[in-house]
This record gives sequence, structure tokens and C-alpha cells, in this order.
Amino acid sequence: MIVTRVRIAQGPIVPFVHAGIGQWRVDTELLPMLPRDVETAAQLGVGFELALSRSIALAIEADHTLLIRGQHEPQMVSTPYLWGTSLAAKTVF
Repeated sequence: MIVTRVRIAQGPIVPFVHAGIGQWRVDTELLPMLPRDVETAAQLGVGFELALSRSIALAIEADHTLLIRGQHEPQMVSTPYLWGTSLAAKTVF
């Protein structure tokens, strides 16, 4: 998936939005019980990055992925709307 992120402001708390388009698929090596779906998808997300110091930051993000499908087969993920959240940490040495 190709994703672009835009920071809305600068400072210790930096809000951002991101958008992406590309391919969504299940990693069947990590989750072998799920079917191997490969679908075109688009994604929108929002979040913020919190600078704890000059070299440490935390980020939290929520995103919505839309699976763009022409048809739905029984083995596919049942809904074309997927929601997710992420928490990340960054440090610079």
C-alpha cells in the first residue's frame, strides 16, 4: 500500500492525517486459519505524535480501511470496512 502522511502542526504534540491506496491481504503465515484474500483497498487515518524529549516520541493512530471489491465470495473477510489502531514509539540515538 502506498501511504502519505501530512503533519498538521509543529510542537510537542503533532496531529497528522494519512491516506493510502493499494493492496490489502491476510498474512497466512502469521494467521494460517484465515483465508488468503488479496483485494484492492483504500485507507484513511488520523493520529498524533507526542514528543517526550528530543530523542523519544510516542504516536497513536486510528485508521479505516475500505476494501474495494467487485464481488464478495464466501471465503472472503465478511465486511469491506476494517478499523484499526496503532501505538508506536520512536527513539533517536
